[in-house]
Order: sequence, then C-alpha cells, then structure tokens
Amino acid sequence: MASAADGELCLAAAEKVDDGQTLSPEEIEEARHACGRAITATASIFQKYQFEEAYFAVTGSRYKY
Repeated sequence: MASAADGELCLAAAEKVDDGQTLSPEEIEEARHACGRAITATASIFQKYQFEEAYFAVTGSRYKY
C-alpha cells in the first residue's frame, strides 16, 4: 500500500539524480518500489506523470503497468 512517504521518496530520489548525484543500488531499488506504489495509488493524472518521470530519472526506463 502506498503512502505519502512513497511519493516524497520517489521525487526526492529523482531530484538527487537530476542534481548529478549517484544513487546506490539499494537507493535505486527503494525509490523504484516507492515510485511504483505512488504511480498506482494516485488518481491524479498530473501526479502520475510526475511519478512516472521520477521513475524514469531513477531507473532509466519507463514504468510498466
């Protein structure tokens, strides 16, 4: 089940990547799961887009539904 913390973790990880920081494999995996939960939990199209873009920034691939 997704929580508000999932969305925050997802976006924070993407921001780190966008700022040029390197995430550890554990951080990537944690962020990937958090982004996935956030994507599936939100009904907002705008938020889905934000989380999908964050997922891409963290993993380098698009979220698969």
